[in-house]
Amino acid sequence: MHRITPRTRRSTHVRHEESRQLKLLDANAPEGMKAFWAFDKAAMAEGAIPVKYKELIALGVGFTTQCRYCIEIRTERASRERRIRSLPKPS
Repeated sequence: MHRITPRTRRSTHVRHEESRQLKLLDANAPEGMKAFWAFDKAAMAEGAIPVKYKELIALGVGFTTQCRYCIEIRTERASRERRIRSLPKPS
C-alpha cells in the first residue's frame, strides 16, 4: 500500500502542474515542443559522455535553477536506472 506523505503530495502537485504547463506548451507551440523532446532524447542518449554522468549533470542543473520538476524527474530516472546508488532528496 502506498502511503501519502507531505513529500508525495508536493511531488504529485509538482507533476500535475508541470504536466499542465507542458500540455499548454504542446498545444500552443507543437513544433517547438517536438524539437525540445528530440533535443532531450539526443542529449541524454549514450555517447562520449555516459548516461550516468549526463543524469548527474542534469540533476545539478536542476538544483542550480531550483527547478523542482527537473530535480524530481532526474532523480527518478537515475534511481530507476540504478545508475546512482544514493541521491540527495529535493527539499
